[in-house]
Amino acid sequence: MIEGIYMIRGLNMEKGLENTGGDLNFYKGLLQDFFETYSNHTEKILGFVSQGDYKNAELEAHSLKGTSQMLGLEKIYDVALKMELSLREKDNEKFECLVHPLSNELKALLYDFKNSDLFLQNNELHLSLKLNEQEKNRLLDRLNELLPIVKAGRYQAEVIVVQLLKKYADSCLK
Repeated sequence: MIEGIYMIRGLNMEKGLENTGGDLNFYKGLLQDFFETYSNHTEKILGFVSQGDYKNAELEAHSLKGTSQMLGLEKIYDVALKMELSLREKDNEKFECLVHPLSNELKALLYDFKNSDLFLQNNELHLSLKLNEQEKNRLLDRLNELLPIVKAGRYQAEVIVVQLLKKYADSCLK
């Protein structure tokens, strides 16, 4: 269930949550909106460049850069920043070198996003704390699997572990 959380490469969830007020459901919604808006953004930028419209291409790269930074999509941010600068300078050689990395990163991130248990529509079902004995053992096993990831500094796992434990503690106090 929660193993999909740390499988989103290029996502600094801790930073994204911090930038968006710490509300996980709100953050997930913003990420879903991001993918609906930007999944084909490379083609949109290429369209402007092919028409010689560097100003709008630069604005699109700028938009992608700002949104990805806010959400903690670090690799996308890095490439979008370089792309924005290359478009501002009308440097086609630099721009062309960035098209495939941006497109590939967006595709990989979208794939990981779609396959992450964190982003299933009915996450209450998967994060329910009304667990039978088998589910409790399974949750403990999952948490133990996350421990090396947390220790290695993969903070998105840490954020989810903390939230799960808080919800568990809150439910036990009722």
